[in-house]
Amino acid sequence: NLDVVCPYPPDDTAEHHLEAYLADLPTTAAGYDLVVIDAPPMLGPRPTALLRAAGEVLVVLRAEPMAVRTLPAYLALVKQVRASGGRCRLLGVLVTAAPGQPVDGPEVAAVLAAVPKAVAGVVPFDPVAGRALLHGVPLVTLDPASPAARAYLALADAIGVASVAVAADPPEPVVVRPAASP
Repeated sequence: NLDVVCPYPPDDTAEHHLEAYLADLPTTAAGYDLVVIDAPPMLGPRPTALLRAAGEVLVVLRAEPMAVRTLPAYLALVKQVRASGGRCRLLGVLVTAAPGQPVDGPEVAAVLAAVPKAVAGVVPFDPVAGRALLHGVPLVTLDPASPAARAYLALADAIGVASVAVAADPPEPVVVRPAASP
């Protein structure tokens, strides 16, 4: 029960495609309980339009110095959109660890100190996430016991998009095998 759409036709990311998509979003989203817009936290007309279309915003931030440097400008944009009549409410900032960073390490602690409102702990770096992406399978389906899957399930519960019991003994991971060669 998941539909994934892109506002752009192949090989064309002109601004008017996004504008038309967002203008029609209230109509196209009418049959859905939840619409997730996945976009980088950047500045300019595109994120402003996305924020105007959003009801709630969750910023995902890698625990890296550049991300911390750009976060204040993005949060200011969220406030600006709200001040101009937008309804986007900041749920918080989800911090993700970079490869080799422990979730309780100094880099993550520095990022957590810089964010206004962190949610659901820190998502650890997990190579299973890359495998899930390569296979086109949700991480929580591929290996629900992986550290990142457990963190994302806890996040879904914490922000109220799903009521998830993170079991002590989660189900067995899904085995994904490459397609047979012709």
